[in-house]
Amino acid sequence: MGNRLYDYATLEREFVISAEDVSIRELCRRHDIDEPSSIHAQARKPDAAGLNWYDKRDEFKQRQHQSLIDKVSESRAEQAAKEVRVFGKAIDVIELAFDKAIEGLETNKVPIKLGDLALLIDRVNVLFNRPSTITEGRNLGLSVSTEATPDQIRRILELTAGVAGRDLGTGAAGTTLPRAEGPRTN
Repeated sequence: MGNRLYDYATLEREFVISAEDVSIRELCRRHDIDEPSSIHAQARKPDAAGLNWYDKRDEFKQRQHQSLIDKVSESRAEQAAKEVRVFGKAIDVIELAFDKAIEGLETNKVPIKLGDLALLIDRVNVLFNRPSTITEGRNLGLSVSTEATPDQIRRILELTAGVAGRDLGTGAAGTTLPRAEGPRTN
C-alpha cells in the first residue's frame, strides 16, 4: 500500500467526539483503511499542546460531563428557588386565612371554616413533601418470651383472673398495686 495520505483531522475528530468511544481498529474499518498501524501512530503522536487523540477524547468527555452537571445543577437551583417562592406565597395565604378566621370568630361571622384551614395546611405540607399527619405511638418497651404451652398460659390466666378485683389497697396514683409499708430503703 505504500505511503497513503489520510484525512487525519477527520479521523481524529471522529475518534475524539464519537459517543461510543470507537477504537482505532473500528475507525479504520469504517473508513476502509487496511493498515491501522499508521493511524495508531498518528493517534499516539502529541500535538503542539502535547495532547494525543486519547488525551483529547478524555478532555472532551470531561467537558461533556461537566456541562451536564452544570445544567442539572442550574435546573435544580431554579426549581429550589421556585419552591421557596411558592412556599412563601402559601404561607402568606395561610396567614391571611388565619387572620380572616380570627376576625370571623370575633364577629361571629366565620368566612373560612377551621377544618378548611387545616386542610389547606395539610395540602401545603403534602406539596412540599412534609408529613401531612404526625402519629405518635407509645409502648412499654417490654418483650416477653416464654416456652410455656398454650395450656400453661390458660392456667396462669385462670389463676390470675380475679386478682385485679381483689382489695389489695390503693397504691400510688390510685392504682390497685399493693403499697409498701414504711419508708423505702435503698
